[in-house]
Amino acid sequence: MNTNEAQQVLTEFNAWRRYKGIVDGPDCPDPKDIGEAIDIAIAILKSINRTERVEVTPPDIKIDLEQLKEKPYYGG
Repeated sequence: MNTNEAQQVLTEFNAWRRYKGIVDGPDCPDPKDIGEAIDIAIAILKSINRTERVEVTPPDIKIDLEQLKEKPYYGG
């Protein structure tokens, strides 16, 4: 896996993780791919070796209210 693929896997995993539970959400990437992508990210962060704090604002998650009315989420 290269760094671009690792970034894509982590982006997809984060979208899945932040999903609010409405039907037809994003698929979770394969756990093996997630682990490999995390290993790559850790190696990159170690190589940078910075000590300053980086602030990240999570993206807004839009919910389609019409879809929610048609297919409510019941948990489980």
